[in-house]
Amino acid sequence: MSSSENESASARSFANTLGAALERVSGLSEEASHFARDAATALRTGRLSPATPLATGTRRYAQWTELMALARAQHDCDLVDAIELIEPELCWIEGNHFWPEERYRYFANHMTGAMVFGEPGSPYMIEQRCIVLLHVQMPHAIYPLHEHRIPEAYYIVAGNNEWTHDGVVWERHQPGELFYNASWQPHAIRTGDEPSLSLDVYLPPFGWEGGLCGDDPRTP
Repeated sequence: MSSSENESASARSFANTLGAALERVSGLSEEASHFARDAATALRTGRLSPATPLATGTRRYAQWTELMALARAQHDCDLVDAIELIEPELCWIEGNHFWPEERYRYFANHMTGAMVFGEPGSPYMIEQRCIVLLHVQMPHAIYPLHEHRIPEAYYIVAGNNEWTHDGVVWERHQPGELFYNASWQPHAIRTGDEPSLSLDVYLPPFGWEGGLCGDDPRTP
């Protein structure tokens, strides 16, 4: 376990607790298991260095208190505690931070989140090159089928929502599970009555190149 005078207690607690949660996930493919192990190692051993957060952000999710209560009812409270501890240090962003074009507003407006580690604008960079974003998707919303170069895993903290890799077969994943997307693997999320809270973890190869799948930006 790494420590540093420059690491805040909240950041180190969050990194260690998320790392431990990733190590406990079971039922994954070999590739997803390898990703989870590598991410856990990066989080638990990588030195955290203070960085310059975005100068301007947006307000945190309006129903944040209710979302934290839902997370406590559905998930291990240690991770929820760690999220609540680090949240005041985070810079919240709207969905259009990554999807700025007007034609994407129909879904980008139903997402919000915060940078945690690794991405420019985050309060901390991590020595082992790992990105973590806090991701909220509002109720009755769809994040359409899309793909990107960077591999990612959504660690689900709250919400009883559906996930897909092809836009045809949707599967319900529970809090405490991991939804893994290899580089350039299409994926989508849709919520029902509950919002979705996930911690989105990214490892190399980095690069946000990508976009929606299909010619019609409204095609789920």
